[in-house]
Amino acid sequence: MIIQRPQLEQSELTKYIPPKGEYETFRDMDHYKEKLKEWGLSSAREAKKEFWYKDRNYQRQVTIKGYETYGSALDINTLVIEFQDGNLTCIHPAYLKEMQQSSFGKESLLTFDEKETAAPDLVTVDESEPIIAEVISEPAEKPAKKEAAKAPKGEGSKTQKGEGSKT
Repeated sequence: MIIQRPQLEQSELTKYIPPKGEYETFRDMDHYKEKLKEWGLSSAREAKKEFWYKDRNYQRQVTIKGYETYGSALDINTLVIEFQDGNLTCIHPAYLKEMQQSSFGKESLLTFDEKETAAPDLVTVDESEPIIAEVISEPAEKPAKKEAAKAPKGEGSKTQKGEGSKT
């Protein structure tokens, strides 16, 4: 009987982006917790040690080994993560955070196929040349009640006509 562990066996599906030379490692557990909180990857007292690296058809467990800093002020980070098979790759902290959500990569195939195969609408100006137009859905207008509620200052203190005000 063969026991398969998909997080190990699917390494050929992952495209690795190895770190460029040396990368920063964590000084201690407090530094690790501080950086996780900064990146939005953990808000609890106990810092997560393992994360999921997900793709559309598979997921693999990873650990954060360190980070690279770049930018003019050296304030931008890229995480260096290690897979269970020992491979290292770089990933943006926000993208790894998105991967932790249960809905990541689970877009309906039907919806995905419809988006790819939907034909653009054709609009003709004259009958000789059709023009391809994009259909842009605009957000629904907000109800007028909210606009009416925001009356200019000062108008609320005036009395209405016929209520005995003399000017």
